[in-house]
Amino acid sequence: MIKEIIKGKIPLIIDGFDELLSKDLNNASKSFVESGNMLSTIMELLKEKAKVIITSRKTALFDSEYFHEWAAKTKESFRVARFVLKEPTVNNWLSNDKLKLFEKTEYEIEKLANPVLLAFIRNLTLDKIKTC
Repeated sequence: MIKEIIKGKIPLIIDGFDELLSKDLNNASKSFVESGNMLSTIMELLKEKAKVIITSRKTALFDSEYFHEWAAKTKESFRVARFVLKEPTVNNWLSNDKLKLFEKTEYEIEKLANPVLLAFIRNLTLDKIKTC
């Protein structure tokens, strides 16, 4: 399987990288050491056409000087692309027509931050919302 990852036939996806690190939030240096060790291990796989995707919650780790130094040292071997996803708003979930409908009822839809409920509302027709 490792050969297939290196050849780029199987992408390696590490979801929740931050959750693999120390839970001791008071010991940031320990987290940096652990992440450095894990990043070094990942780097060993980054040969030929390997593709690695790492997901993480927003942490100081990927904003740290240590991470930027690591990325700069490795830029000859591979490319680091970083994407930051911001928290979605109700406007990202619902159409203007649905938002206006909620405004008319004076329901504060902006306070509804539950993605499951917003996805449900997004998939309802306007007529269905009006009858609820």
